[in-house]
Amino acid sequence: MPLYPLSPVLGVAFCLYLIYGTGWTTWLQFVVFLAVGALAYAGYGRSRSRLVSSAGTGPAASGPKEG
Repeated sequence: MPLYPLSPVLGVAFCLYLIYGTGWTTWLQFVVFLAVGALAYAGYGRSRSRLVSSAGTGPAASGPKEG
């Protein structure tokens, strides 16, 4: 990479400058879309999980054995 120590530092600095320059509405949109995406990801993962679909069929599902 040309100018190795300088170009990554300048890239990070420029990205931070752009982030700093955004308004509060942009951050609000970002947070809302991030939350919707996280909920969709978690919901899809929970519905497609092998752990949920095989509940009650393994040794871990039977719980500790007494006596």
